[in-house]
Amino acid sequence: MLKTLGHIQLNFSNNVAYVYDLMNFDELVLDYAIKSIEDLTGKLKKMGIDNPRLTAESTLSSLKNIHSNNSLKPKYQTIFNQCIVLLVAYFSSTVSDIFKVALKEKLCKGELGQLSKEEVKISLGELRDMDFNLSEYIGDVVANKKEISFQDMQSITRAFKEYLGVEIQKDTVVNNIIVGQASRHAFVHSGGTIDARLLKQISNATPRDIKETCNLGDTITFSTEEITMVAESMKKYIEKAITQIEHVGQDWCKQ
Repeated sequence: MLKTLGHIQLNFSNNVAYVYDLMNFDELVLDYAIKSIEDLTGKLKKMGIDNPRLTAESTLSSLKNIHSNNSLKPKYQTIFNQCIVLLVAYFSSTVSDIFKVALKEKLCKGELGQLSKEEVKISLGELRDMDFNLSEYIGDVVANKKEISFQDMQSITRAFKEYLGVEIQKDTVVNNIIVGQASRHAFVHSGGTIDARLLKQISNATPRDIKETCNLGDTITFSTEEITMVAESMKKYIEKAITQIEHVGQDWCKQ
């Protein structure tokens, strides 16, 4: 189990790195353009062509100014917002995988306690779709039948506590993720407008590092710094969850 959880955590970190690349796409493009023009200018000068109008030095100077002033950043606001959508999707998938792996381990090796009375209805057709290998898919079955939402921190917290005995306290890290999840829903379903649902979802998400003030009807926009805060909060949460699962998992194997 520990090895599998480690792979899941690493995969999430890699996905965050991809989001960071997307977030800094303008810098990657500018860096490439600047390097290419610098190389071209150097070659032209070696050939004796040193007229600035012919060596593209003015264009090079303009690109460097754009780079240093981050002039293109506002043009990429849609991309920044979609970075939040991607992060929430990656986080939800990761937490789901962690839950399913840990639950399978507990049910196969640990003392069930109150879970022994938990009822899960499953059809023969569903069993056939699993090739009658219920132990392999038990995490999916429980998540689906109990309607656990891995895009909602309350649902995640409840599932980890009730099924795994893992309780992660609500803090700034969790609150940052809640804001990210609420914003993702707004981007996808309400065009990025702050609505009553979003305000209700984040009303108790305090203290937090991002979006401390939100007004009904305003448009949500994320800066690169805020995206980074959400991503790093997700990484911390996943690390904490795995650490606690490893701790309680030692008791499962002893029982």
